[in-house]
Amino acid sequence: MSEAIEARITYVPNDFVRHAEFMRSRNPLAKYSVFIALAVIACALIFVYLLDPAKFLTTFTKPQNIPVFVIPVFLLIAWWFLGKNVTRFFLKRNLEKQINSTPILSVPQLVSFDDEGLYATNQFGSGQTKWETIIETVETEENFFFFTTNKFAQFVPKRFFNAEQINQIKELAKSKLGEKLSFKHR
Repeated sequence: MSEAIEARITYVPNDFVRHAEFMRSRNPLAKYSVFIALAVIACALIFVYLLDPAKFLTTFTKPQNIPVFVIPVFLLIAWWFLGKNVTRFFLKRNLEKQINSTPILSVPQLVSFDDEGLYATNQFGSGQTKWETIIETVETEENFFFFTTNKFAQFVPKRFFNAEQINQIKELAKSKLGEKLSFKHR
């Protein structure tokens, strides 16, 4: 490839929120936390049932004991809702404060891809990630993620590139990283 693929990128809080949510989604404990809690509740109920099945049925089937089942389910639904919505709100709010108080995060960056790797440059400095250090690449609807460790990824929003540039980035990554490390689409 002779010419670098370049774009001027200005990150906004929603970019960082999507990045944080994507990285969290890769953590199995965070991804399946509600199901883990349900499994613990189910195991506890099975254990109580196995201790004394007759007493379990007579105790827990009484109308006044129904809250024993309803309250944990309600709490799990509330936990799931708060985890999805409130966490996102506070994360975005904190990131907005951080971006506004940190000039390096709010200024435009020139991001480029070439035969050596990917580069990011702004008025405060520059950084390079060589292709050899990238262990995984993931493409989502809105971003490219370039993993240098299992828990760290540089991300580049796709909205700053046209369709031809996006295809060039994919082809370049595929040629540099090999078939097994080509973009996994999520």
